[in-house]
Amino acid sequence: MGFESGNTGSADFWVNNAIMGSTPNHPFVNECEQNLLSRFDGTEQANLSSPHLVTNILKTQYGLKEYGRQLLNNIMLYEKEVFYPIPVDKVYLLKEVNTYPSHTIAVHLWGRTWFTNEMLLEEMDNLRKYTHELNEYIEKMTRDLNRSREELEMANTRLTEVQNENATFKFLATDFLKKIEAGQLTLEKSSTETNGKINELMNDIKAISKQQEVMNQKLDALKLAYKK
Repeated sequence: MGFESGNTGSADFWVNNAIMGSTPNHPFVNECEQNLLSRFDGTEQANLSSPHLVTNILKTQYGLKEYGRQLLNNIMLYEKEVFYPIPVDKVYLLKEVNTYPSHTIAVHLWGRTWFTNEMLLEEMDNLRKYTHELNEYIEKMTRDLNRSREELEMANTRLTEVQNENATFKFLATDFLKKIEAGQLTLEKSSTETNGKINELMNDIKAISKQQEVMNQKLDALKLAYKK
């Protein structure tokens, strides 16, 4: 037999009996048969009388503790890739995967012949619910993305305005310095006014640049979330 799920060293796993081989009257097979006949009548959820049944017996009667290829009291257990390279929750990959691990012997196709009408209807309802919630999420992310773009455009516009103001002021400051050198203005007064204006504009530029950085980060995060 083989594991259908689990990871190396993990105690969270399931062993599946869809593919198994045995000598006649093997104690494990007899134990499974007795449990099956005494506890189930065919109306139970399918996984209870198959993976759950054999896994629980292997744990309680044979000391199975963790996932991985192993010989357990004359029972050979194989890793999931040998018989179940595609897990049941990703059965859609069967239509996409063309190659399997070199040690894969067989592939369980998860035909879901055990599904009842109720189970099929539940799957359809869950799919519709998921589709509806996904569409709502996409619409919300689209709105957030558009709003962030607008905010980023406004921040870029303001940054351009501040940069233009700064360029204009630098020109005026240079002109002031020239006049000071020519003795047309008092150095102390002009220097104080000029430095004050420079500091004011530099603070504006820093604030706008920080805002632009934050907006870019927010926009990148929204783009990443939208792709997911």
